[in-house]
Amino acid sequence: YYTVSYSTKHKNTEWVAYELTARRVTLDEARRRNNFRTDPGLDNGAKDSDYHASNYDRGHLAPAEDMNFSTTAMEESFYLSNISPQSPDFNRGIWKKLENHTRTWASNNKSIYIMTGPILPKTISSNTKMIGDGVVVPTRFYKVILDNSAPERKGIAFVLPNQKSNGALSGFACSIRSVETFTGINFFPKLSKEESDALEGAFDVTKWDMD
Repeated sequence: YYTVSYSTKHKNTEWVAYELTARRVTLDEARRRNNFRTDPGLDNGAKDSDYHASNYDRGHLAPAEDMNFSTTAMEESFYLSNISPQSPDFNRGIWKKLENHTRTWASNNKSIYIMTGPILPKTISSNTKMIGDGVVVPTRFYKVILDNSAPERKGIAFVLPNQKSNGALSGFACSIRSVETFTGINFFPKLSKEESDALEGAFDVTKWDMD
């Protein structure tokens, strides 16, 4: 139900991608169990023990609440390939607020595409913050959102520091293209140049309810 690009060098996900529909938001088919575990598809992924006594939350990228339409989806959201070290104040604060808004946007727009992840350092040095056995602690996280449905196609992105913030979400909004610059990722490569310019090159916070 979601796709992951994983960096074994950082023991972190580069991006998680999935579609969230209005129908899936309304379903409540799966009970949450905090069954965090190593992704069986990875040979050198993060382990739950890496987070023990770290003072960091095991922060979801694709939120468990976005996956409660299916028991399988819910269970797989707890693979550690979908998890990054997050400050508790961040994970339970403004990041959770953005996740809640994202579900509202999916309901309002029928369907949205979401890509989310940490902004990872290109090189790892002695100054790079880590927990456990080489799990990099990101300093920033992004969430990229595309509404590709008529009548009003639109895109927006957010970049947030991995720390407590009482600021408005609109203050962290940016264009999708700016996040592509930070990360080196082309999030929606099948868009034409004209579509990319319109949907990735600009954003309008007034088109997204952030109250």
